Amino acid sequence: MNDLLRSIPRDKSPLLVFSLALLFFLSFVTAGSTETVYTVTNTNDSGDNSLRKVIELANGNPGHDIIRFNIPGNAFQDRYIDVYSSLIVLDAVTIEGPNQDQGPIVLNGRSASATTAYTGIQINASDCTIRGLRIGNFSGRGISVSNAENTVIKGNQIGAFLMTGNQSHGISLFQATKTMIGGPTAADRNFISGNGEDSFGNGIDIYQGGNNTIQGNYIGVNITGTAAVRNVANGIYIYSSNGNIIGGSAEGAGNVISGHDSSSGGIVLSNSSGTTIQGNRIGTNAAGTAALPNINGIITYCSSSSIDNTTIGGQEPGMGNLISGNSKAGIHFQAGSTGENNRMLGNTIGTNAEKNAAIPNGSGVIVSSGESGVAIGGTASGAGNLISGNTGQGIYLSNETTKNTVVQGNRIGTDGTGAGPLGNGTDGIYIERALGSTIGGTASGAANIIAYNGRSGVQLVYGDSPAPQVRKNAIRGNAIYGNAALGIDFSIDGVTPNDSGDPDTGPNELQNFPVLTGLQANGEQIRISGTLNSLPGKTYDLDFFAGEFCDPSGCGQGERYLGSVQATTDSGGNVSFQTTLGARLTGSGIVTATATDPDGNTSEFSFCYPYTVNAGSCLSGVLMLLLQD
Repeated sequence: MNDLLRSIPRDKSPLLVFSLALLFFLSFVTAGSTETVYTVTNTNDSGDNSLRKVIELANGNPGHDIIRFNIPGNAFQDRYIDVYSSLIVLDAVTIEGPNQDQGPIVLNGRSASATTAYTGIQINASDCTIRGLRIGNFSGRGISVSNAENTVIKGNQIGAFLMTGNQSHGISLFQATKTMIGGPTAADRNFISGNGEDSFGNGIDIYQGGNNTIQGNYIGVNITGTAAVRNVANGIYIYSSNGNIIGGSAEGAGNVISGHDSSSGGIVLSNSSGTTIQGNRIGTNAAGTAALPNINGIITYCSSSSIDNTTIGGQEPGMGNLISGNSKAGIHFQAGSTGENNRMLGNTIGTNAEKNAAIPNGSGVIVSSGESGVAIGGTASGAGNLISGNTGQGIYLSNETTKNTVVQGNRIGTDGTGAGPLGNGTDGIYIERALGSTIGGTASGAANIIAYNGRSGVQLVYGDSPAPQVRKNAIRGNAIYGNAALGIDFSIDGVTPNDSGDPDTGPNELQNFPVLTGLQANGEQIRISGTLNSLPGKTYDLDFFAGEFCDPSGCGQGERYLGSVQATTDSGGNVSFQTTLGARLTGSGIVTATATDPDGNTSEFSFCYPYTVNAGSCLSGVLMLLLQD
């Protein structure tokens, strides 16, 4: 550079000197930043113009390079490259699949001489892209990414597609970050199926690292998404890796993750927080019309730390997952796994994509741990889940470590409209040894619809423990009706009678229910009177409901929430109440009530109080009924 400047005559202008220097500098930068394009022209494992050789050349050429294929042959003939040891990438490169006028490039890992497991493509550098390859038959992983970021893997077939699958994971990420697997278009989609051997091998395995994205892929199914081609273990397994995204709300971003019926599930989260799972079909075919079961749709567990900030679904259109057809649970937050701010929002669990027919999971949602609570639904528009058509319970809250679960805004046992029947096989919600649950509420949007289920609407039991568990579960404001057994039941034994002074203990402390003694209806107002006997000197929330039919037991369910009032018992544990509610009754039906103590223990429904409003009488719209013997 100095020699060039000294060669310029001194009488030349400073502008000319500057221009020549700038031209030299730009020429130097351009030469150093140009990508080199390498072309594979044969199917040899090694040697000139082989894939292995051009990868080695790219490794030795600093900066990003491109590898393409131009292998002679018939236009749509597959090009099989028999790979006898791992192809190792050490520098940024894009490996592009065939041009449109060529058949697929197949990396075939089956080798009679292989004595140890080896991976198809091993990526040890950042900013790499693998696109448009078919990778199978490897004794190890199909693609492995280690200690790298910004890797893109899209448009590949990894596993058992016209060949044997890889014997370990289809794709493995180790301490990798910002990886993109797939994408929202059909051209981006990876098919990752048929990998693993002898109960080992996930479709995608992520260990440590984080902030990776998995979108638009078919995992565990065939090319058309119509049949299972399972990865032997799980669809996606994430261990000690935070901030990953599975799916998305954009069209095409959701994955199909189905067919994994021999291990744990479609998606397994272990010791991993901050996961977002949206827009996927988990346990069904790609159309969402039939089951291709996983053992569990989504399962979490934790051995060393809590799992926090997991979001399954979302409030906006396209965020909810279809989680149906799985043989155990649609979603299972397993013992020891949950921490804070774990949410299930806007999902369809147990039905088809149209939400009008069942594709049952064993149970819809199981929560078996969570000191800080799990939110199933919410009060905001779009937050509620549809949990219907499942063989067992819609929601199962199990274990004394399951605390402070919030269940709000959901439809449990109905079709997608919230009106037609599509019941779960047993209870809508089954609470066993769980504490502090909130089922519904009186705030706007908090109420659940719990209807048409094969047993009780809400069932509370001790399980096998005599300890005073299953306490402080508040069940308020919901529409509970049309269930085959009681709307709310303690211990699966029918109506639990009131006892004087309410000294007994059991589920929800066997809280006594109110006794209704009178009812008046006049236009837009209802006056209800009655009594409550319970513990002395406590203030109770009394909730009132109307329904069309009384349960055969004589106690009600509660189809329509009318309102509530507080009542405080005297020193003998008694209180009489009379309240006027801003609600309207028409035709014939029943009114029932529940009582909830200050700790949140809600009673079973009271005995029914029937009513008839005779619109044709001279007292049209006015009703007076007195308690009869």
